[in-house]
Amino acid sequence: MNCIHVRWYFGVLGSLILFAGAAAQAGSAAREQALKRALAEFEQGGYGQTVAILDQLGSKDRTELPILYWSGLAKFKLQAFDDAIRRLSKVVQGNSERQFADAAFVLGQSYYATQQFREARKAFQQSLSQKYKPGASLYYIGYCDNLLGNDEKALASYSRILALGPKEDDMKQSAQLQIGDLYYERARNIKDEKKQRDAFLKNVAPAYDKTASMKAGTTYAEQAKLKAAQIRARFRAPAATETSTSQIPHTASGAARPINNFVLRVTQDVKYDSNLTNQSDGKLNKVAYTGSGLEKTSLNAKYELLFSDWVVVTPELAFDMTVHQRQDDANIFPFDNTNTAPAVRARLDHKLWTKPAAVLLETEYQYATRDYTGKHTRFSFYTMTNNFIAGERFDYFSIGSTTVKGNLKLVQNESNAQNMVAPGLDLSQVVAVGRGYSINVGGGFEVQRAKNEFFDQRTYRANVSHSRPNLFWGTNVDVALSMSLTDTMHQDPARGTEKNFSPSFTFTKNTTFLWNVSFGANYTFTRNLSSDKANYDYGKHVFGINAVVTL
Repeated sequence: MNCIHVRWYFGVLGSLILFAGAAAQAGSAAREQALKRALAEFEQGGYGQTVAILDQLGSKDRTELPILYWSGLAKFKLQAFDDAIRRLSKVVQGNSERQFADAAFVLGQSYYATQQFREARKAFQQSLSQKYKPGASLYYIGYCDNLLGNDEKALASYSRILALGPKEDDMKQSAQLQIGDLYYERARNIKDEKKQRDAFLKNVAPAYDKTASMKAGTTYAEQAKLKAAQIRARFRAPAATETSTSQIPHTASGAARPINNFVLRVTQDVKYDSNLTNQSDGKLNKVAYTGSGLEKTSLNAKYELLFSDWVVVTPELAFDMTVHQRQDDANIFPFDNTNTAPAVRARLDHKLWTKPAAVLLETEYQYATRDYTGKHTRFSFYTMTNNFIAGERFDYFSIGSTTVKGNLKLVQNESNAQNMVAPGLDLSQVVAVGRGYSINVGGGFEVQRAKNEFFDQRTYRANVSHSRPNLFWGTNVDVALSMSLTDTMHQDPARGTEKNFSPSFTFTKNTTFLWNVSFGANYTFTRNLSSDKANYDYGKHVFGINAVVTL
């Protein structure tokens, strides 16, 4: 190639480069002008024109978050909710820097408008986690839960609105009205006339009274006044006074009372345990090195009583019976057992550093029987435990509530040598994570002092758990991991310091058929490491399914 051709080649190449740069600048300028026209149309209410302009920018540009965001908002304004969902979903997924603060909130509104309440709830949870309009986000979450039949969760969301700062005052009155409506629906379904009257006059009407007292003259206030007056006229009760308006369905700390004072739950488990161990409290857990199927029937009941708006007393009763299959095997049927466990728990609600807190005073009793003698005739006394607990729960940290409990456990065994006194301490912390979910983290220790010091031991525990409601197909998923370190003290080197860890997974599907019924599947793996390989070193798998009826 001679010099003339070289000069011609580089001259053409340079011209092409200059032309491409100029075209790119022109294209960028044209794009900026199109964006400005689209935003101007949006501000003037020309939402259809906004979408048309943005869609003309080309398929490549339509994948960019700003284009999807503004066109998604315009589609929402046009009530084209399905198109808004498709666009805003991509914005929410790619909004790592949270530059589009209201995208998740508008996405939730779009799902709500199309009656996709589970998806709407998830979007509003994300909006709440990004601290965008927390009052409105919680309100929508509560309303979605109400429509999905989760009244307890709805009540919790509305109650959280009442605890927000002054910036969310506009949402509080409507949230309080919804609390009154929830109590109204529950009271209306009570069959016993006296109990129904008490529920309307002690819970429902005062909830409406509080709504009316928050801000006079509003639509919410007038609705609440009318509803409270109708209730009192129906039951021929005196009109509301300043005293009665203070009798709200909340405690003095602002914590909400549950909709149901009484809860009865019956559970039927069917499991397979690959390596039977005795799990009765306070006893040494020897391993059987054999597996069996089992059926476990459980009953749990509790009734919550409120005194003076700040004292909550809850009597509880739990009972379960476990019967193993292969009743002809003497290595298996001695593990059949029953546990009866009544308890009384008192909660004294108050404020700590201006935030909700509660003093916890509890007493637990457990009476366990087991066919440990192998006579196969009846269950025999195995252990009896009295546990006295005192603690404090407070919401000082913004990440979630903290609970500290100390306890003194008195254990009587079928073998007097193993009777013991066991003081302990437990600490648990709720840690908020994204999208309104939380992780529960806990730990503690217990020192067992037996009548015969050979059975003394110290145990240190740690656990973590996380629940994800409606993760897929309306199924709730619970994941947990518990760990312990047990110093067997005087039994060393027979057992030494034992290490135990146990992950578990539970899947639950709720449904409504005559009663509130849920079905679940669960799996737990346990590994215990001990110097005593013959009796205490083991691994095991437990698979199970269950059905729970809640009344």
